[in-house]
Amino acid sequence: MLEAENVSLEFVEASILMDASGKRLAATMDRFGFYLATNE
Repeated sequence: MLEAENVSLEFVEASILMDASGKRLAATMDRFGFYLATNE
């Protein structure tokens, strides 16, 4: 999924760690859940 979007795992990790509100983590989890639901 990340490779298809040309996004590195390090970028995702840094974005989540720098977000004190937790919104990026929630959005990432939502997106991953959608990916799992549509690609099984």
